[in-house]
Amino acid sequence: MKTKLLKLNSFKKEDYDLVYLISDEENSKVPSILKDDVQKENELALNTLLKSNYSNNPRKMLVELIVSKDSTNREISILAKKASKEVKAEKAEKIALIFASEDAKKSHTQFIKRMIVSLDEFDTYKTNGIENSKVESKSKPGLSLDVYSNNDHFDDVFNEAVKTADAVNFAKYLVNEPANIMSPTKLANEAKKMSEKNGIDVEIKTQEEIEALKMDAFLAVSRASVQEPRLIIMRYMNNKESDETIGLIGKGVTYDSGGLAIKPAKGMLTMHADMGGSAAVIGAINLLASTNAKVNAIAVVAACENMISGDAFRNGDIISSMSGKNIEIINTDAEGR
Repeated sequence: MKTKLLKLNSFKKEDYDLVYLISDEENSKVPSILKDDVQKENELALNTLLKSNYSNNPRKMLVELIVSKDSTNREISILAKKASKEVKAEKAEKIALIFASEDAKKSHTQFIKRMIVSLDEFDTYKTNGIENSKVESKSKPGLSLDVYSNNDHFDDVFNEAVKTADAVNFAKYLVNEPANIMSPTKLANEAKKMSEKNGIDVEIKTQEEIEALKMDAFLAVSRASVQEPRLIIMRYMNNKESDETIGLIGKGVTYDSGGLAIKPAKGMLTMHADMGGSAAVIGAINLLASTNAKVNAIAVVAACENMISGDAFRNGDIISSMSGKNIEIINTDAEGR
């Protein structure tokens, strides 16, 4: 989805299927180009959608959203999600967000961020019928979201929202991919590709290097899988004046069958998402880098599969670990602990 920030004097309502006018209770100015289309009503509660068609085409719609100054981030998110659902229901492709308030607010960042995240859909593999023809994407490649404001400080609001949403959507992509695609090696490669683009130093250790580190507990979990484990280390050191370093660790089990303590079928359906912690960590360190945050951070992801074979680790086994401490395995489905 394409997203850009524009000045109000360039706005042309006929270019859009759906226009959202976001106002507040006190400090808003309705753009003159929309005054004839906005219904005269000032006492709108949060989450009220006031619709007004501005052409003979029923899909050309103006929606006014009035946000209270006391609205919480959660309430703003709910409102943005409702707006996103409406975009999909109306099959709109060209959307405009107009911020009428003279202030650049955190609530605006929240609304834009949630709108971008909510419009992002994972439909890569959806097909239609026996011919395996691709289903038309709900989040169309041509979908565009243009944001308008005359506030000189709105660039910071917009950039923070877009970069945060991009990091969240990247994490969503990693989690949504099925395990036959998002293997430990694929997860490492995707983390490397995104992180290096943002100037993060990335080190990926192979099975042989993991063995040299004597990470026996990690290797025990992975040994029943044909997919080799990967240890992903991402370093973002952007504060030379500080000795403090933030550590981020995310569970990277790209598929968790439960091992010999096998899960029931229903419990295994979503186990491609057992690496959600690693996706959050990869997204987080990339957000720090993309926003040039003045921090030192190191993210570590141990990526593997917990599978079943004649070589799987067993309930009752005693294994060693990198620290030298011995571990008795009571349940092979407790590998994350």
